[in-house]
Amino acid sequence: MDASLVGHRVRTLWGEDGDDVHYPATIVAFNGKKRKYKLMLHFDDGMDEPVGLPCDTIEVLEERVDACPCAACKDVPARLPFDVSW
Repeated sequence: MDASLVGHRVRTLWGEDGDDVHYPATIVAFNGKKRKYKLMLHFDDGMDEPVGLPCDTIEVLEERVDACPCAACKDVPARLPFDVSW
C-alpha cells in the first residue's frame, strides 16, 4: 500500500445479515506516517473515512480519477492527491 492508490475509485461494503450495501468512494490521500489507517476515502455522498488496506470490505477498482467527484468536492474541484492529516 502506497501513494500510487490515490485517485483510484473503490467500492465499499457496509451492512450486516444480508443487508449489505455497496458505497462508491475515491482514495484522495495517503499518509505513510500512519500505522494502520494510511488512506483517506471520500464517499460519493460527501462523507470521509480513514481506512487501511487490505480490507475485505473494500474493493479497489481499476478506474482512476484526477479530481474527487464526491458531493463535498464537486463544487470546488480539487486535484488529487489532497494534502490532509488525520
